[in-house]
Amino acid sequence: MTAELLYFNVRARAEPLRMLMRHAGVPYTDRLVSLDEWPSLKPSLPAGRGGKVQLPVLRLPSGEMIAESVDIARWAAAHAGAPLLPDATEPPALDAEALWLSVDRGDAPFCCAELPVLARVNPLLNFFDEEQTKEERQAFLRATAGVYEHYGRLLVSTPPPFFGGEQPHYADFVLFHYFNNIETLDGGAVLASLRTDEADAVREWYRAMKALPAVAAYLSERPQPGEGAVGRPVSVIYKHKDPAALFEPKSS
Repeated sequence: MTAELLYFNVRARAEPLRMLMRHAGVPYTDRLVSLDEWPSLKPSLPAGRGGKVQLPVLRLPSGEMIAESVDIARWAAAHAGAPLLPDATEPPALDAEALWLSVDRGDAPFCCAELPVLARVNPLLNFFDEEQTKEERQAFLRATAGVYEHYGRLLVSTPPPFFGGEQPHYADFVLFHYFNNIETLDGGAVLASLRTDEADAVREWYRAMKALPAVAAYLSERPQPGEGAVGRPVSVIYKHKDPAALFEPKSS
């Protein structure tokens, strides 16, 4: 038996887990949960760290269920060991769990209150009505310049190219997911426009993540935008094969 990952049919919080588990060599199957099914399924699932019952949830072959994204990530990374799960006796410069939580939930210490919450890109791409959220989507994307610079400053403090150093640790995958969703929405325009050492570090890291064999394979195999196979029918990713064509860079 293999582990079963339960999540909605959107390109959101399960994406970094799928890439991570493939990279770690952890066999799993996807169970896509429909919005109609969710109310009846929810009572059978455990709560996460904050006490809420939400997806993703990983059901292990033993029947045990793990209910928090970062805990699923730690479980998967443990199968591969260091450096994917950093050795506790030789921790990396950037703690993997703290970095994951700063990216995914806006927790301290690596988040920045002046910047947009990265998790917002998930509904902007997958769930919200494209027309009703156009202005918010454009403003979010323009604000990601500060996000790239912020995480670039963290990157230049570690051995290149990953947040984990010469090899990724599990938190590299969650930040890659969010930056990849941003790239889907703006075609990489904002990052390409930046001319700083921090942005260069992010670009090097992003290329290195994309080049990981398991990540490259997953990106090529997953449902693509505009095919009607992922996202809500009103969303950008569901409706448009080239979502980046909708991006309107701020005129200089």
